Amino acid sequence: MARFLAFCCVLLLAGVSAPAQDIVTAQDYFGKVSTKFGAIKDYSCDFVYTREETVSSGKLYYKTPNLLRLNYSTPAGQVVLMDGEKLQVFIPALSLILEQTFAKKSAAQLEAMAGGRALRMLQDGYDIAYLDSPLPIELDPGSTEKVVKLKLTRRSASEMYREIVLSVSTDFMIRRSEGLLEDRTTAVMDYTVIRMNQNLPASRFREEAWPEANVYSDFLTGDE
Repeated sequence: MARFLAFCCVLLLAGVSAPAQDIVTAQDYFGKVSTKFGAIKDYSCDFVYTREETVSSGKLYYKTPNLLRLNYSTPAGQVVLMDGEKLQVFIPALSLILEQTFAKKSAAQLEAMAGGRALRMLQDGYDIAYLDSPLPIELDPGSTEKVVKLKLTRRSASEMYREIVLSVSTDFMIRRSEGLLEDRTTAVMDYTVIRMNQNLPASRFREEAWPEANVYSDFLTGDE
């Protein structure tokens, strides 16, 4: 997901201005976030995804370079699994498995998008600025958690989101991403209970065979 947030604004003593060389630009702040994510070997968190009236939640697991698993609590039992070669989406309410096999080139592209590299790719497609200022603010009204908010504005209509607002904690972790889609709806992803470098086993991301479910192959490309 561009270059992140800012410094904690230099307040010396009453009425004393911070020297210009101490100011961290939004681009440089985003660079610190990219560096942080680039050092992550594996990552887990709780997530809540909200778009209009639809809310989903669960647990996310990621392991470099391109392993991903989402275990949903809402909708209950739904799973998204990427093992580096195949994407599976298990929808128990429909007894359906959506599968997409990636060509070697596609797998390499997915690897290139991992971790900090994915964030640096945002920098190519978006202009990055502070939302209001580089000062940390409350994540939500009344919250004790402080974040720096960055606003990413797309340069090309080929980008999925018109705008993205990233809320970054003081330790350079993304706590929330808010994307304005083409239809002017907003997709919000919250990340909590974040843990890094736990040595997650690769077996957690292995392809699964869910019984009594119909398989729809190559659902992204439409190839049979």
